[in-house]
Amino acid sequence: MPTRRLSARACPCPSPCASFRASPSAVDDSAPRLYNPSLSRRISQPLCHNFDAPAPAQWEAASSMKEYQSDKIRNVALVGHQSSGKTSLVEALLYNTGATTRQGHISEGNMVSDWDDEERERSLSLSTSLVPVEFQDHKINILDTPGFTDFQGELKNAILVADAVIVVVDAVAGVEVGTELAWEFARLCEQPIMVVINKMDRDNADYDAVLEQLSGQFGDYKFIPVALPIGHNAPFDGVGNALTQKAYFGAGAERVDLPAEYADALEEANMALMEAAAEADDDLLEKYFEEETLSFDEIRDGMRKASRSTILKTVPVFAISATENIGTVPFLEALVAYTTAPAERNVAIERAGEADTLAAPQSDDDPLVAYVFKTLNDRFVGTLNYFRIFSGTISNDGRNINARSGADERFNALFVMRGKEQFPVKTLHAGDIGVVAKLSDTKTGDTFVDTDTSLRVTAPDFPAPLYMLAVNPRGQADSAKMGPTLSNLCDADPTLRWRQDSDTRQTVLEGMGQIHLEVTLKRAEALGVNIDTEMPKVPYRETITGNADSSYTHKKQTGGAGQYGR
Repeated sequence: MPTRRLSARACPCPSPCASFRASPSAVDDSAPRLYNPSLSRRISQPLCHNFDAPAPAQWEAASSMKEYQSDKIRNVALVGHQSSGKTSLVEALLYNTGATTRQGHISEGNMVSDWDDEERERSLSLSTSLVPVEFQDHKINILDTPGFTDFQGELKNAILVADAVIVVVDAVAGVEVGTELAWEFARLCEQPIMVVINKMDRDNADYDAVLEQLSGQFGDYKFIPVALPIGHNAPFDGVGNALTQKAYFGAGAERVDLPAEYADALEEANMALMEAAAEADDDLLEKYFEEETLSFDEIRDGMRKASRSTILKTVPVFAISATENIGTVPFLEALVAYTTAPAERNVAIERAGEADTLAAPQSDDDPLVAYVFKTLNDRFVGTLNYFRIFSGTISNDGRNINARSGADERFNALFVMRGKEQFPVKTLHAGDIGVVAKLSDTKTGDTFVDTDTSLRVTAPDFPAPLYMLAVNPRGQADSAKMGPTLSNLCDADPTLRWRQDSDTRQTVLEGMGQIHLEVTLKRAEALGVNIDTEMPKVPYRETITGNADSSYTHKKQTGGAGQYGR
């Protein structure tokens, strides 16, 4: 790939325009999209980073969210090593779709996804955040997962309820431990994967080296570059699309002719795209063998099939700089084009303890099957249960059965979340993700059904705890509340446990690491329980390991009758 830097252009930053117009799509030319011309011009220039400029009224965050049918929903899990830029990418996607009027930054503590005070203080995602994005008449439910390995439970549940996994890789650091863990979880769940090579604006960023590293690390997958970088390091100006053979500068809302020095690299990428598309369809493969070429529409449709298939293991790859908002719009289009609708996925379930499958396609008319993948405890709001509907529908003020407990739960408050912002909804359709408040007997890992309480969605295998602390209530008032609070926190997090050690007479809290337990204790404090910690004691035990013989003669004379024994 050529690395010659393009010449810088001045940023015009025109005044906001109140109208919208259609623009050609970087992934799919068949359907135009709506975007704001003034915003597009402002962010499409390489040197323009004026994200603080006020957006026009049309781009203010909506106070409600419309109802989406199953075919207009996409569920994706954003995974990767810590600090690879997942949350920054979410902020860029929100900004480009008009959900926010200003792009959030970790350094400023104004992220939509990392809204918890503890997350902002640590500059680290500590739990999965649900962030729906509305784009091209679709709702994309983005599950922003923590990259820190202490929170593997959050990661596994997010991958289970998603329909595609987006692996974010640092363009400088390359494949890391968190990358490998997330990839293996996606493989176990048989999920299609896409890759985003982020931070392309950084010094020493190397798209080709990361691509080569991915191919070497995960050799059974085919990595197909779709959006290639134009300019490496600083300035990283935009991306070239292998399908359209056009350049997309800045955020990528508008396409222009490709600079001549990148034509050869894009042509080579187009050939790889064509071969991947041909492998996805027998008719296309036959034509490719006969004519050695495919049309634009055939490549587009074939690549869609390839990227959605878990058998072909075709991985589209995109170059992005999330913090600089470069290459985000073509990636948004790919989230619609290259990921499958949620009803087209087979789901592993259990019936009466026996393994079974909820076969695709699922619909609103099928019996309800919904899985609770996250529970949030709040001192004032109460318990919030996040769930994914695999089949059937859930309506506000409706009643559904918890298959584990048999409890008939009433859904009084049904809504969708964007970070911490709530959007009340009346009905959620098959494939959608929602939140319900104040259920009486529901925890993470439960399944909602209509009547068949023998049915369960198969939960992931969660790792055993690796770290422990002894905990003590700080005061008398905390003593009565500590047990119930720890039970609620453990019900919300399958990788968290607590127990009473009868040997040492200590209360022991177990988790995946020091930060995991520190965060848990902070959450307990937020629920009104103050807890002190100490090192757990190790009980000393003796046991008989072999046989032995001995003899002893007891003699004692005290003036009267003596004592003798042998």
